[in-house]
Amino acid sequence: MTNKTLKTMLLLLFITGLSLPMLAQPPEGMGGSMAGPQGGPMMGARGAANMGAMDLLDQLGLSEQQEQQMQELRFKLERKMIELRAQLQSTQLDLRQLRTAATPNKKKIYAQIEKAGTVKIKMEKARADQMLAIQDILTADQLKIFRKHRQHRRENAGPGPGGMSQGPHRCPHSARF
Repeated sequence: MTNKTLKTMLLLLFITGLSLPMLAQPPEGMGGSMAGPQGGPMMGARGAANMGAMDLLDQLGLSEQQEQQMQELRFKLERKMIELRAQLQSTQLDLRQLRTAATPNKKKIYAQIEKAGTVKIKMEKARADQMLAIQDILTADQLKIFRKHRQHRRENAGPGPGGMSQGPHRCPHSARF
């Protein structure tokens, strides 16, 4: 092996080693699993939120069937959101390209903005579908606990994106399980 080939291989191994921890992280903005790297609870900002979700699960006292149904819902939503986020990113990239064209076309830009809006609406509907499905799985008593927990989360939420308060006047899509 030549010296140049060896250096190239070592560089590739080094870069791969640096990128592996990033691949192990859940996608940004997704609730994802409540387990950390070794299967235990996650810590940090997201970990604290997930600890609240774990407390909620303990309080709900779900049956095995309910747990299985909830897990299926989470996976279903996560797959759908991965697909929709990819569509949104692609749409936003196309929009950026239209905006930076030598001669921007207003009609095309507006059409692309509409397309991005349509994808965002699909994301909201997917979240709403999951919330409604969760409520169908829970018993009346569990639903009371669930709603109380959601209300508590809304009231105790800190500043949201851009430093805006996300207290009782949150956006409707923020009511997620």
